[in-house]
Amino acid sequence: MTAQEQLTVKTLILHNAAAEATALPEYRLLNELGHPVTSSGSADQAMLRLREGHADLVIIDADRTSQREFVQRLSDLPADQQPRQVAIFSEAMDERLNDLVHGLQRSKVHVLLKPLHLHGLLNILRSIESKVA
Repeated sequence: MTAQEQLTVKTLILHNAAAEATALPEYRLLNELGHPVTSSGSADQAMLRLREGHADLVIIDADRTSQREFVQRLSDLPADQQPRQVAIFSEAMDERLNDLVHGLQRSKVHVLLKPLHLHGLLNILRSIESKVA
């Protein structure tokens, strides 16, 4: 078995509570690629899941208020509990969010604008895979 075949990226998706996680394109994409995906409809629930087990990638596909709140809470975590990569899906650039991102010490943060966010997500996955291979 090659390193490529052994690689799995543990992912946590924070999404709007009204959305069904399994209907999200990023959930389907990661699932089809064989990566374990956990989803959460609230920042509180997402933080609990992060504390239960390490996530390699956190995807935030929620409204601006939820994005800001969750990024702030991520930056309050000790560096060793922060995910390696964070992808924030957004409709538009948010300067206040950019300021919060600087508090994440361990995480590499990507702000991906919709509708091209899935292309950016694939690039993140390739980056993670290249570091393992």
